Amino acid sequence: MIATHSFSPIQAARHFSNGVSDAAAVTVRLWHDGTQNLVQTEFIGAPLRDTLRELARVSDECSEDGWDGEGALGVGPDVVTTASEILNALPFDLPRPEVSGDPRGFVRLEWFGTRQNILSLVVNSLNSFHFAARINDDREWGSATFKGALSHRIVRLIAEAVT
Repeated sequence: MIATHSFSPIQAARHFSNGVSDAAAVTVRLWHDGTQNLVQTEFIGAPLRDTLRELARVSDECSEDGWDGEGALGVGPDVVTTASEILNALPFDLPRPEVSGDPRGFVRLEWFGTRQNILSLVVNSLNSFHFAARINDDREWGSATFKGALSHRIVRLIAEAVT
């Protein structure tokens, strides 16, 4: 079972970063170094690196207006930056999403599960996204501001969509 209360090491470092003492600075530095080493491993880091490569491909292929041959707006760098930050904030125990361009100039992150479960998260501007989930017969949607960490609600929806 996937824990819905988990967070990425990047999110965890923010909890340690409020200290002002020398010991707090050392703790933050050691935590950061450890998480950087963790991200470089094949087990944890490879899926994230692959997804970030996919985001870079989408950015390259969808940056110009008309990229879809039907008048789609180009995906801007601010949208790609926010999408990258969201991907980096995902807990490591969740699967990585499929990444695609959206004709409105956004980046779409999608998680597909069994029984037609899906969560679609559309990054639409600097630090903002919309989401829609269909899990079993339930539907949930909304908008959110990304402030460096994903809410428990979004993490829960991802976990439920992929199970």
